[in-house]
Amino acid sequence: MKRVGRYVALTLGWLLLVAYFTYLRFPYAQVRSLIEPRLATLGIGALSFDGLEATALGGLRLTGVSWTPMGWSPTQAIEVEQVDLAPAYLKLLRRARAVRFDAKLFGGRAHGTAAVTAELRTQVTASLDELDLAQATLPSLPAGASGSVSGKIDLDIGNGVEGSKGAIHLEASDGEIPPINSNGMKIPPSPLKFAKAELDVTVDGPKVDINSLTVKGPDVEGSASGNVTMRGRSIANGPLAADVKFKLPDGSSLKAMEGLIAGFRVKKDAEGYFTLKLAGTLANPSPRL
Repeated sequence: MKRVGRYVALTLGWLLLVAYFTYLRFPYAQVRSLIEPRLATLGIGALSFDGLEATALGGLRLTGVSWTPMGWSPTQAIEVEQVDLAPAYLKLLRRARAVRFDAKLFGGRAHGTAAVTAELRTQVTASLDELDLAQATLPSLPAGASGSVSGKIDLDIGNGVEGSKGAIHLEASDGEIPPINSNGMKIPPSPLKFAKAELDVTVDGPKVDINSLTVKGPDVEGSASGNVTMRGRSIANGPLAADVKFKLPDGSSLKAMEGLIAGFRVKKDAEGYFTLKLAGTLANPSPRL
C-alpha cells in the first residue's frame, strides 16, 4: 500500500505541476535548465530544445529539439521538429524512470517508451512511421540514400554494449541505395533503385546478427545475412561477415555489369543469382570471392 500511495502522490504531483504550467503561466525559459538534465537520466543521450508547453494528461511538448544519442559527437545531433512527452505510468509502477514519447522527425513519426530500470538498464521500445531517408541526418547512413522507412525497435541496453540485447525490424520502400566505397572503388557505379527492402536484426552484446536483408526493385533483387561486431558503440567500423546473393533483372540499369561481375569469378547459380561473401567493415566492405 505504501508503494501504491507513493506513485499516486507522484502522479498527483505531476498533474499539479502541469496545472501550474498551464494556468499560472509558469516561466518555461527558467526551468529549461532543470528539465534537460532530467531527460538525460533516461540514458538516451543529450537533449536541448527551443520551446516548451504543457499538453493534456500531464504531458509536455518540446519544439526545436536537438538530440545527441549516447556515444555520438555533438556535431552529429539529430534535429527533431517536435516531441510530446508524458509519464509511462505502468513502467513507473515497476520503479523505473520512464517516459512515453511521440516525435515528428525526418518527415515522419517515431513513438514509444524510454525507461531506466532500477538495475540501471535503458529500455527503448519504438515504432517508426514513414521516415524520409532523404531528410535523415545519421552518421551511419550513406549520403544520397532515399526512401520511406517504417519499423519497430526493441532494445534493452546494459552498462556498455556487452550487456545489451534486442531486435530491430525495418521496412523501406521506393528509394535508392547510393554506391559504397570498397577498396577505393564505387560499387555499384550508380545508385540502386529499389521498390522494397526489409531488414531483421537482433542484438546480443557487441554482436549484431543480420538475420535477413532483402531488396527488390528494378535494378537489383537480392538478399544477405551475417553479422557485425561493434567496436565500442560504433557499428559502422565493426568487423563484418556476410553472405550476399543478388541478380540484375532484365531492364536493370546495371545489366551491362554482369559480364564484369562474371570476370571476377563471382559464382552464378542456375536462376541467375550471383553469390559472394563480404568482409571488412560496414563502412568499407570488402568482397571475398
